Amino acid sequence: MSQAWASLSKASILFSICIIMSACNGSFTAFEDDADLDTDAKTVDIELENAEEVTLAVLQSSYFAHRQSALYTFLDASDLPSHPENAVYDPNTKLYQLGATCTGGGTALFGFSRAFGEEYKAGDRISLSFDKCGLEEGLYNGSLEGRYTKIKGLNNAFIGNNTQTCLANLLEDLELDSNQVIYVSGDDLKFREVEDTLEVDVLDYVYAGVEGNQTRTDLVLETYAIPKAEKVIFVNFLLDPPVNAVTSVDGDQLYSVDEMVSTKHACQNYERTLSVTLKDFSHTNYDDLTTTLNGAVTLFEAQDTPVRLNQEIIDSNFQTTVKQGNLEQSFRMTNYRAQKALQLDKQTYGYLFQGFVSSPAIGGTVELTNLGKLFGNLADPYPSSGSLEIKGQGLERILIRLDQQNIQFQIDSNGDSTGNGFSDFDVRVDSRWEELYAREFQF
Repeated sequence: MSQAWASLSKASILFSICIIMSACNGSFTAFEDDADLDTDAKTVDIELENAEEVTLAVLQSSYFAHRQSALYTFLDASDLPSHPENAVYDPNTKLYQLGATCTGGGTALFGFSRAFGEEYKAGDRISLSFDKCGLEEGLYNGSLEGRYTKIKGLNNAFIGNNTQTCLANLLEDLELDSNQVIYVSGDDLKFREVEDTLEVDVLDYVYAGVEGNQTRTDLVLETYAIPKAEKVIFVNFLLDPPVNAVTSVDGDQLYSVDEMVSTKHACQNYERTLSVTLKDFSHTNYDDLTTTLNGAVTLFEAQDTPVRLNQEIIDSNFQTTVKQGNLEQSFRMTNYRAQKALQLDKQTYGYLFQGFVSSPAIGGTVELTNLGKLFGNLADPYPSSGSLEIKGQGLERILIRLDQQNIQFQIDSNGDSTGNGFSDFDVRVDSRWEELYAREFQF
């Protein structure tokens, strides 16, 4: 059961990259409450002579390994490249399965607990295996086995909600029935507390004047009085929605009222967490860089709107192997987090890395901190802005600052040299992405 694999649709976007929210006015809030990592684990002696080599190794095992990985290409049936309805249920594996022939040769096999369009629940499983699967982005091999551990949000089928589907899910979540739904039509709703009643105005925005110099009057079309003890849902059908309006984004709005508190609901929102095992899960790009992931990781993905996506590897320990030409290096990622944020409409991404990276290739263990983030455009081979901090033994560290062509290294090879108790940068080195990637080090 194979089919031509012309494109990866949503998955192909994720193949080429990784993500955005921060490059797009989003935030990396998942890191804000993290406890400090154990700095005693840092053992690498940072010297001027090894700073660039250490930096490249860290970038290849973190940034490049995750940018080109297929970790998030397939997390449910909606991510299939085409015709998910053709999947066949296998009673032995208890998964729907669908095979595909890759455009550049080789195959991919998908498996998932739920048929396309069904709601996912904790305990549901997915699987993905590549066998020399050639695509525009490179060559893929290896397998991924995952199980959902937590799902939140109204969009638990992950295919986008219309108003009626969102309402049905909201009624179930709030344990209400259809008799507690109030349907209105306006440009917006306004909520006002009046003694023990919440009054809800249905508004019509009336504009006067010429374009660029208009005034708006809020005309009240009707008003509802909701007693304190009453629980209801308001479904507001917009008076003049745009073409292809998306519920809760630029289309219809859903509100719940409970104890005189109104809540606006995001119908396209979901959060999902998966426990995933990776076996020789690799990608080779056309610059001959192969990155391979092995071990157990916790994956997280969240989406509020169709254009913003947030993805993470959370507090995981696993192995990353990097092969560039004839040089192969192995890295142990410990207490490791990689957060990606994608702005799909702008095709931009942001990265944040945190945790420990260990390897004989760098002489021990370094720590990545959340001091900096890397930003870029999906069409470009390297990040276009941002910074990354690498901590070695004691107060030694490397801070890189970058733009689309250049990398500036700020290197502290001897810790506190002034006696103030803080790291002091000893030297600055300017290089270029192409030179660093080709291992043409300045020292």
